[in-house]
Amino acid sequence: MGDWINNAAKFEVVQYVGNVLASNSNSIIRVIDVGAGTGGNWDQLVQQHPNLELHLWEPYAQSFQILKKRFANSGVFVHQDITKVALEFDVVVSLSVLEHVSDRASHFHVVHRLLKSNGIYICVVDDGHFRYFSRNIISMIAIKEQWRTLMSKLLGARYSIGRYQSKLTTEDLLKLIKGYEFELERIDYRNLPEMKSLIKELDTHEEKFRFAQIWLELEIEMNRLLAGKSFVLEKTFPCRIAYMRKK
Repeated sequence: MGDWINNAAKFEVVQYVGNVLASNSNSIIRVIDVGAGTGGNWDQLVQQHPNLELHLWEPYAQSFQILKKRFANSGVFVHQDITKVALEFDVVVSLSVLEHVSDRASHFHVVHRLLKSNGIYICVVDDGHFRYFSRNIISMIAIKEQWRTLMSKLLGARYSIGRYQSKLTTEDLLKLIKGYEFELERIDYRNLPEMKSLIKELDTHEEKFRFAQIWLELEIEMNRLLAGKSFVLEKTFPCRIAYMRKK
């Protein structure tokens, strides 16, 4: 299972959603994770916030079966067919998903349909898969990632839904947003690779959690100081978090 404490971008998102739930503790807040994978740390938020109505959508059959088993009898709604979800949501999130989507326009159409008016969409875009080549040309993980990217380019939408990947820049993301009624609130740049390596050296959850807090605070300050230098931020940080609201 993915541990979001090892990822500043996802750590930020889970804190953001937790704050939304805490500030609306007397209301049911409906949240859906589109492309939920195996569920990350959503179980922790479910335990902490009884006002969370959580839905997880995962089209990849293998991950969907893991989700079904993991969240059975938990009150969490797990979906494989998004066309059967007719609800509207206060918050829609996609965490390192869009770079694995071949038809990105359809993805945004689904998000727009699911989101309430004035609802928030939080989109994490991760290009870490496309940086291994420059860091370590001979590593097996570099070869694997380069191969997946190449096959995705060659086969396009015909390539496996669980393996497709194609780099998405901030400029690409902004072009996609223009086609829908989204108001972009901000873009945060996150996830210095060196910090991801360091946190893995810690042994206890308490140590890792404190490290993650300091890590996030540091990256927030770095983003503030480098505001206006989008090229530097894009080059330095593998992840972008776009916060947008449906008009």
